[in-house]
Amino acid sequence: MESEIEVNGMHCSSCEALLKEGLMELEGVNKVEIVKKDARHIVRVSYDDTVHIGDFEEVIRKNGFEPY
Repeated sequence: MESEIEVNGMHCSSCEALLKEGLMELEGVNKVEIVKKDARHIVRVSYDDTVHIGDFEEVIRKNGFEPY
């Protein structure tokens, strides 16, 4: 499965690395890619069916960002 989530509050490559690391720690997440489109950041997460999308939003907020 794959989901895309727009994330607000990321300003640099350190922000991207922090969020990517946090999402990869979730069991069942296979791949995290962060794509910058204009001024927006899109997070693409590949995962298996044991992960709930609410888990992604929790990790995003826990790391100081806001899912859109």
